[in-house]
Amino acid sequence: MLENKLMAMLLQLLTISTLFFIVSSFQYFFVESMSVEPVADFFKGLFFSIVMMSLYGGAFTLLYGIPLSYLVDYIVRKIHPTWLRLLISFVLYVGIGFLGPILVWGYGYLERIPIALFGAFFAIVFWIIQELIRWRNRRIEAS
Repeated sequence: MLENKLMAMLLQLLTISTLFFIVSSFQYFFVESMSVEPVADFFKGLFFSIVMMSLYGGAFTLLYGIPLSYLVDYIVRKIHPTWLRLLISFVLYVGIGFLGPILVWGYGYLERIPIALFGAFFAIVFWIIQELIRWRNRRIEAS
């Protein structure tokens, strides 16, 4: 079970880093003028941003997200039908992902809304990947 959660975390970081790279590149090449900064400086800054996002996001997912995902799995383990279990676990993941940065950085939660939305996005991607891994494992066991 732990290896599935660690695999979900690694795929989550890869997915979010790829999305961040695509969006940032699109913004640089098609929205902003390329004369603002040289392309090499853009990619150095983008690489640094992706590395820092992966380090902080990975550490936060590892220390906060994975333990709480075990708690969510425990809460929803006996809920049937499957669509209700998926819905409840999705809501719990998003709620936990949203509240995590607010709880870690303390007061002034209105200023923390952007980082909390980022935490919720990390949680959504983690939930999707984890459910896909769970679905794949069930199909392998059934055959």
